[in-house]
Amino acid sequence: MDGHYITFKLENDEENELLRVYPLEMRRTYAPESTERTTEIAGFEVGVMQMAYKLTDCIVRLRTKSGPKMLSDGIGTILDEYDVVKATFIPADITISIGVDEEDLLKKQIFYFFPDILTTNKYGRHNLIDLDRTMPNTVAAQAGRRIPHVTAIPMNDTHAVM
Repeated sequence: MDGHYITFKLENDEENELLRVYPLEMRRTYAPESTERTTEIAGFEVGVMQMAYKLTDCIVRLRTKSGPKMLSDGIGTILDEYDVVKATFIPADITISIGVDEEDLLKKQIFYFFPDILTTNKYGRHNLIDLDRTMPNTVAAQAGRRIPHVTAIPMNDTHAVM
């Protein structure tokens, strides 16, 4: 996303840039959650877990498009001495006033003004949905064809337990 960045300035000082960040990724984080369902595995009845959405982190690059990665929540820490700043979203060229402690509002604005930002679904370091963007389009399911139900599999640290 070359040429896509956010610049932060004081409301009464349009000349001096306080900070510039380059949005990189919206990372949806999931965690296992128990359900009422059970299943039998190797003769044992076990509870079925499901992955539940917990929060979304926004990863940005600091200062340059190849700068260090950080969570957008850290922007408030960097700009801590200010209450309100003007954030300009480029290339949309939209400027809004935002409180430096309004992390969730900033994440929403990033999602609004950078719709092509990489969005991932993670459990720890692992991708829950790993999309191969080089694959050709798949054929749609035939009308009336039933898609089978796949039960959740209990997981240990990194691999499914069979």
